[in-house]
Amino acid sequence: MLRPITHSGLPALRDYRSRRVSSFDRSGGNRDWYDIEPGQTRVIAELDGPGCIRHMWCTMLFKDDAHLRRVVLRMFWDDCAEPSVECPIGDFFGLGHALRKNFHTAVLSMSPQDGRGFNSWWPMPFRRWARVEIDNRDGVEKFPFYFYVDYEQYDTPAALDAMGFFHVQWRRENPTVGWGEEYEELRRQQWQKWAEKTWHGGDPRSLNTSGADNYIILEALGDGIYCGAHLDIDIFERQKNDWYGEGDDMVWIDDDLADESDGATRRPKDGGKRKGRQARRQAGTKGRDRASGIGDQGSDGSDPATQRRSDDGAGPVGQFVTPRCTSLRPVRPPTLHGTGTEDWCNTAFGPHTEWVGPYHGILLYSGTDEWKWRGKQSIYRYYVLDPIRFRRCILATIEHGHANKLSNDYSSTAYYYLSRPRRGGPALPTVEQRLPRPDDRP
Repeated sequence: MLRPITHSGLPALRDYRSRRVSSFDRSGGNRDWYDIEPGQTRVIAELDGPGCIRHMWCTMLFKDDAHLRRVVLRMFWDDCAEPSVECPIGDFFGLGHALRKNFHTAVLSMSPQDGRGFNSWWPMPFRRWARVEIDNRDGVEKFPFYFYVDYEQYDTPAALDAMGFFHVQWRRENPTVGWGEEYEELRRQQWQKWAEKTWHGGDPRSLNTSGADNYIILEALGDGIYCGAHLDIDIFERQKNDWYGEGDDMVWIDDDLADESDGATRRPKDGGKRKGRQARRQAGTKGRDRASGIGDQGSDGSDPATQRRSDDGAGPVGQFVTPRCTSLRPVRPPTLHGTGTEDWCNTAFGPHTEWVGPYHGILLYSGTDEWKWRGKQSIYRYYVLDPIRFRRCILATIEHGHANKLSNDYSSTAYYYLSRPRRGGPALPTVEQRLPRPDDRP
């Protein structure tokens, strides 16, 4: 059986063959890269199974780092015709905003100098075959691509018994829909009065027990394990009290959810229908005035989250929301409910510094003394030591500010495993909808 490799497990003489595919110069020279032309999709690895990718390294040179959102990495497993991994290449390796910088976590890194060397240690099992592609169809320049794909090969699929297939889901909501007061109005109020109104229930909008309008990090059907995500936030305009860290994470698992696909509603087995109605009634979600999302129902019985997240994700110019890819709807409170975005990434009390650990941290902080939360932020939480198990489905979300009061540019990359390969979430949006906002810092 495939097992995690730890220091104590290194002496174990496991039964596998070490293999590698790389971009080395077959002529014996030093032209150790593949040219990726604009408009081209190039297969960089086709692997026979059973096997498991253990490590990937790559580097590339662009005139414009925005290409880290233009170029797409795709991975296919076994007989699945759709990619289980489809992600902008920079985001896949752990940092959004089309940025690169030096960091190292347990599973992803960007190595010196200036984050030019990308690494992944996510294990990626496959039973029959695997294919890895680099898609430059949205690119505007040719670039050299250097890479290693290091993998293990086994004699029998039994080595992969009970192993899931690796999946990635990339999402964006630009901007989120908030309700907080204008910044100038906030300045005119005393802080204590504002806190009592906003955090302690004086404003009914500040009570969110339903998860309505939460930002979605992951929605998936199947039997699997959720391994974490990085969350990239651009606080591009000072409109409100813009501290994003009070947004709670909420994760619904299995019987917390109803699947309304194909016109049929599958309810929880343990009375979730009654509990779900009761929870929504207590939360005041039925018939309320505020724009609703997850967990609410519109006057026509439809899910307003689906209405707001249109089929193609289109909206006014400059806006985009990743469309829903399932018909999951909460029918009771989430199994896992956190206490704030800063707490989700295992920090505390409004950190305004960069700190990188193996499983959690703050990769990017862009604030100033004058505007503490200004600009691009990037945080992460990887459940490597404490993965989240689901048997049927999962919906992992986070509030954008307390009770979804803030309007910012949110994007995320979630990593998870499923018992069978399938598409890893909605198809990617157009390149214009993927590109980061410009950094207007002087």
